[in-house]
Amino acid sequence: MDMQPVRSAWLLHKSAKSGQPTQFDREKILNIEAPFSSPQEVPADDRLSTAQKASPTLSQRTLTYMLIAMCCVPVITIFSLWAYLPEVHEGQLLASVATEGLPGEDFYAVDYYDRPPFEGGFVIVRNDSDVEWSNMEIKANHFYQTYDFDVLKPGEERRYLLSKLITRQGHTFQVRYNRLKSIRIYARQPKGDRATFYQDFETGE
Repeated sequence: MDMQPVRSAWLLHKSAKSGQPTQFDREKILNIEAPFSSPQEVPADDRLSTAQKASPTLSQRTLTYMLIAMCCVPVITIFSLWAYLPEVHEGQLLASVATEGLPGEDFYAVDYYDRPPFEGGFVIVRNDSDVEWSNMEIKANHFYQTYDFDVLKPGEERRYLLSKLITRQGHTFQVRYNRLKSIRIYARQPKGDRATFYQDFETGE
């Protein structure tokens, strides 16, 4: 015969009679009021997937070395190229440049806004070499330019109106306000190389 129900009934009777909590009451209270235990915390390593656990990790020192190397490699590469690559020399065109129809010094001696309107003014480019030129670029005072894609044969010359030269911003060369100081010519030769000629009208070079 199972005596547990009888014992439980006797303990309840004794507790009610004495007014003191019995062991049964304490067990009952503990079973009812005991707080639920918090779930056990999962270690951080167990939260990672198999692929994450297998992937390599970098220490702080290794990461620092990698960043230093990433900064140094481009600098070393640039200095190595600068030291070992041969110098590039731009070819020189055999040419001569003359002007036609430009005002004299007395015209530019007048104040800037008091000068009268002026029309004309040409630059004459002559090919003094024994090869043809193509894809020519004529640039005045470093900023005003024009392009000529027609072939200029040896011994030939070509005239360019200065007012046809423009800057990249769209400003045209105005002889009234701009004294012609220099002319630079770029042209492609038959071998495919690009050569240049420069004439400084102020120094004569």
